Amino acid sequence: MDVYRNEIDFMVAGILDDQLFEWVVDLNGQPIRPYYTTKSGVHYISSESTIVFNSMELIKLQLGTLSRINVQTSSEGETVRLATELARKLRYFVYATVGGEVKLFSYKRDPVLSGGSAIPVVLVLVGLNVLGCALNAVYERRREIATLSLVGVNPSQISYIFLAEAGLVAFIGSMTGYLLGIGMPRMLLMAGGPGYLTEKVSWIWSVAAIVMSVTVAVSAYILPAIRASMMATPHLPRRWRLDQRPAAQDVWQIHIPLAVSKPELGRFIDFLEWEFKEAQLGITEELALNKIVDESDQEREVIKVLFTHYSTQESTRAFRTDNELAIVGERGSPTYSVDLAIRINMVYDFDPLEAVRKTASAVRWLTLRWTVEPSPKR
Repeated sequence: MDVYRNEIDFMVAGILDDQLFEWVVDLNGQPIRPYYTTKSGVHYISSESTIVFNSMELIKLQLGTLSRINVQTSSEGETVRLATELARKLRYFVYATVGGEVKLFSYKRDPVLSGGSAIPVVLVLVGLNVLGCALNAVYERRREIATLSLVGVNPSQISYIFLAEAGLVAFIGSMTGYLLGIGMPRMLLMAGGPGYLTEKVSWIWSVAAIVMSVTVAVSAYILPAIRASMMATPHLPRRWRLDQRPAAQDVWQIHIPLAVSKPELGRFIDFLEWEFKEAQLGITEELALNKIVDESDQEREVIKVLFTHYSTQESTRAFRTDNELAIVGERGSPTYSVDLAIRINMVYDFDPLEAVRKTASAVRWLTLRWTVEPSPKR
């Protein structure tokens, strides 16, 4: 019978007294001897069954695995730094002597919210950044906004488009960041990367972050959305163009930049009657509807709204104008144009041109309210 003998060269680091070896304890107060665990608990190996090896010899002989490593550093600060890194990255329980005391460094799995006082500052900075980008985007998309206005989209709907776009982009961006934050560490682990890269935030905090992102983005888009809604909306010009009637020096004509379609004509008249009725509630300024007349002929359809504008300022200045709002359309034409004729009836300590401008401004704001009405009401 052949006998095989395996010879291994190794070096014994030292022989310790059994009783002294049992007295030696680790920094956690437990014996420094090797141990094994069972269902009943931890069992330390007796000193008679313990041999002290050099660490390289132990690995070379493959007699076991390292359960503990004792390290002595050059300074106390280095000890704290090393203990922190070992506990945070490798999830070890590290006992270190710091300031004459033994402290335990361990990894805590429960998420801890820190830096909460900085969250409002971060949200404000993000909101200002989104606001600047949104204003620039509105300016660059002014042709698109004008096109939407031409095809019948009213200003309120234009603003809703920008707000919905901001909310959708913020939601997609925050969800993408959440998925990358969860997926990338796991992909690194599958590729053999460091094992300490794991998600530390529960889904509740992720939902809170998504809600905050959407809220900040939509809030920052409110001002750009309002500006976009007004970009293609007719507005009061800074300089008035007033045309005088040759037959009457105190009558002024102004063209209102508003087109009314035939299906909208009836609702536009009802809208004017309602607005004139509401305008009578004013104290210092009043728009009173007198009557509505139909002066259509074979060539044109003409509907005139006759009303009076009365205004007082500082109880010493006042004026009154008698006006007609003419809605004119050629026979067979799909739209009607709107013209305003203003006749000064009374002026007291008031510039006549200023009175004309105030009446025209009141009518122009009234027509602007019509343009922002939702399409079903028009």
